Amino acid sequence: MVSQTSDNNDFPIFVDPGEVDLNLPIPLGDREYCGNLDIKIGRDGTWYYNSKPIKQQELACLFSNMLMLGSDGHYWLVSPTEIGRISVADAPFVAIEIVMAGEGEKQTIKLITKTEQQVEISTKNPFYLKPNPAIQNLAPYVKMENNMDVLIRDDIFSQLLKLCVTTVLDNNPVKGFWSAGAFFPVGDTVPHE
Repeated sequence: MVSQTSDNNDFPIFVDPGEVDLNLPIPLGDREYCGNLDIKIGRDGTWYYNSKPIKQQELACLFSNMLMLGSDGHYWLVSPTEIGRISVADAPFVAIEIVMAGEGEKQTIKLITKTEQQVEISTKNPFYLKPNPAIQNLAPYVKMENNMDVLIRDDIFSQLLKLCVTTVLDNNPVKGFWSAGAFFPVGDTVPHE
């Protein structure tokens, strides 16, 4: 259980995850607990080790495939033999590219993240807006099936806004876009400048 904040980092002090049910997608088994790792993901999706950017993109991509969100709300790197907690400034994934197919209600929009995940915006991976204190505004995200977020970068969000149409929902005109047969409202939002 979380008890207090450590003086040397932003991580709360807590008991070994072997003693707590983190509700990770896989059992912990005999993995060695490595504590708080000095690995962080910045708001722009850059991975850091010892406060320095990880320059090998392949390594960041590998780490991103080992990332899991625990029921404690913290992010964990889980390898076949070890587990350790990392810090995430905002969302663990950042969309840097958009791929579109089709038009109108038959349109499909796929996002590609900085660490090469491909996420199709759909009812399984819904688009949504939430307050973001870092920009003091609403920010656009997609919720992945593993409950982790993809932050949509401003330039990508601008492209999404160009795909918006107005449709009527509950007798009210609503601005939004279609993807994978679902309509996603965007309201009156604009990218953060």
